[in-house]
Amino acid sequence: MIDGIPVIDAVVHAYNWAPDNYANRYGAILAQQVYHATHAAAAPGYRLPQDTWIRDWSVEEISNVSFVESDTDIAVHHALQIGAYKDGSCSLEKALEAKQRWPHRTVVYAGVDPLTGKLALDELDRQVELLNPVGVKLYPNTFIADQVHGWRMDDPEVAFPVFERTKT
Repeated sequence: MIDGIPVIDAVVHAYNWAPDNYANRYGAILAQQVYHATHAAAAPGYRLPQDTWIRDWSVEEISNVSFVESDTDIAVHHALQIGAYKDGSCSLEKALEAKQRWPHRTVVYAGVDPLTGKLALDELDRQVELLNPVGVKLYPNTFIADQVHGWRMDDPEVAFPVFERTKT
């Protein structure tokens, strides 16, 4: 808390950017992109070396950063489905672990890839059962093999079924 006001970190990721988690060539590209953007924005003294950043982050580490090294009271942990990574980049298992270990300080977002159609809906149902999420994380593109595919939020065939499912 800061001056009696609760602090919520709405974007917490226990990334797995280890090279053995790359599903295709985009894994390295995305990890580098986020690393360099974060590095450039960080104040001197808070910039991690690349080999410390691009690896598999544990839930314990990210929770220490959130709860011990900052004033965060509640962390919103995101499960991600980014096709450039075998586990989506921030696995469902890590989101579940964070919620189970710190149930009064962690809430979660489910994460699905709308371009997978019925599989996305089934996965959303599964994550709702496991996580009881407060929201859903959707990226407007996916990385399959050597291609990037996008979708729009006004697409009645791709987006609307996911939006409809979140109502239930």
